[in-house]
Amino acid sequence: MALSSYVTEQYISKFSFSKGAVGTIQGNFSALGGEKGGSYFDRRPHDLRILLLDDEAWPEYYEKSFTKHGLGSLCVERLQLATWQQRITPQMRATYGGNGRKFDSGEEPFFTMKVPHENRKRTHFWYAVVADCYLEEYDAHPPAVHFDIRFLNGKSHLPADESGLPTIFSLVLLATAAFGLFTINLLTSQYKQLGQVHLIVVLLGLAVFLQTVSHSSELAHLVVFMMNGKGLRWRHTVFAADFMAQAALGASELLIEFLLITLAFGWTLIGKQGVADDNATGDSTIAPFLGKFGLALSTGTAWRMRLAFFGSLASSQVVLAMLGRRYEDDFNQFHDFEHPPGHALMGIRVLLWALFFLGGLGTIKNCQAAQDKLKRFMWQLLGAGSVWFLTFPVLVIFVAPLVEPYNRHPLVTGGSIVLQSVALGLISSLFVATSGYLKMSTLANMGTVFGGGTVKGIKRFKVAVD
Repeated sequence: MALSSYVTEQYISKFSFSKGAVGTIQGNFSALGGEKGGSYFDRRPHDLRILLLDDEAWPEYYEKSFTKHGLGSLCVERLQLATWQQRITPQMRATYGGNGRKFDSGEEPFFTMKVPHENRKRTHFWYAVVADCYLEEYDAHPPAVHFDIRFLNGKSHLPADESGLPTIFSLVLLATAAFGLFTINLLTSQYKQLGQVHLIVVLLGLAVFLQTVSHSSELAHLVVFMMNGKGLRWRHTVFAADFMAQAALGASELLIEFLLITLAFGWTLIGKQGVADDNATGDSTIAPFLGKFGLALSTGTAWRMRLAFFGSLASSQVVLAMLGRRYEDDFNQFHDFEHPPGHALMGIRVLLWALFFLGGLGTIKNCQAAQDKLKRFMWQLLGAGSVWFLTFPVLVIFVAPLVEPYNRHPLVTGGSIVLQSVALGLISSLFVATSGYLKMSTLANMGTVFGGGTVKGIKRFKVAVD
């Protein structure tokens, strides 16, 4: 970051310290070179400081320092708004003999400071700013300032707003692993009963597996981050568990979206009469809701249109997620979706729910009068699917703004994975071997589709598609 006579203060980052924890700030400072060469600490006067402002003092300071409303105010006046501040006096690293020596312009000085207890009446978000008010006194254009700052919340690098996430992910991981065993039992029992399993159940099991990979990867990243403040990210290691967690979760959610929407439009449920019956073959002569597009979602034959739709959906979600990364260090972002790309992702989620719900209503409308079991199944699917689709947007858009900033991240992250996991469990319960779905589905009279037969005495697994 560059300081000058015109820009005497720069926002660094934010961090939340827990109430009662001993907060520590450690950093390396480097300001060498620049267009004209030389060191930041030249023969001219400097008063380089690091400021901390809590969430009560920050709004006024931000308005006076970083908006047009603060024009005319002086740097020394704005510094009075800081909750806590300390002057950065570079210290020299010790020589081999343990004695300090004079600062050399080719070295990087370092600093360590403690955040006093009395300034923390409760858990706060603290905003860090670097400032040098002496730069207003003369035409100053010193070299750029480079900081490598680490915040410690007690002995942990994990901020207060994320301190409960390792516990949440551990519990959810255990529940997901147990649910994975349930899914394996579901596949086994369905295969024993029908001699094959449906692709829906296989994809559901794959979605559960991907969620397990996601939760375990995120937990590994958080544990490492607690110890070194870096975690498992691309910028620090080739084992980027943080990226792996996001990729696995995105793939899992895309699979679930595919299953819910196509089921709502009648995939494996719509027969020749427009609804499932005892002689269903998976072909429909009645165009369902949304015409050809709806027909593509309700049958397994129009795979090009399905691929185009869900491929475009996946691409847009990946692009928006990458754009959202730009906002992660902004002062007004307290969780991963509190920015325009995040809101766009929530909008897509709501639109997908609307498509899912309207498709389900269209399938129910096309049901024959005697198809009570199918109607009941569709209403159960619409209920569980609506919980899965809408939990995330409701938490992000409506609930998170009502709570304290340091509680938003655990609420959005923890609340969404817990509630979505519960909804996924409800959805899965609709496909157990004893459910009415298998009797209504086109799978009931299906022969071998994928696999099957015997090769060298080994019975192969069979998967029914439609």
